[in-house]
Amino acid sequence: MPREQAGVAAAIATTSRQFGQAIGVAIVGAIVASTAGASTAAALSSATHPAWWTLTALGAVVLVLGVLATGRRATDSARQTATRLNPEPLAA
Repeated sequence: MPREQAGVAAAIATTSRQFGQAIGVAIVGAIVASTAGASTAAALSSATHPAWWTLTALGAVVLVLGVLATGRRATDSARQTATRLNPEPLAA
């Protein structure tokens, strides 16, 4: 990434993170609210199980995407893109 665009990249990353957290809280809240029939502590506790399974599945998806995004192919692609955008050699 060119240094001139580092601020834009940081802003996009921060905004994406905050948006993801807000959507995550909304989705988990909706799952718990839709499965909680009674307002007892036991009902609320059992209503959280689908939300935990959803969070576990999404965590696994993020883990797989992270492995794919940092693999050799992704690193080679990033290096090629950096070379096209900035033809000066990069420090190793």
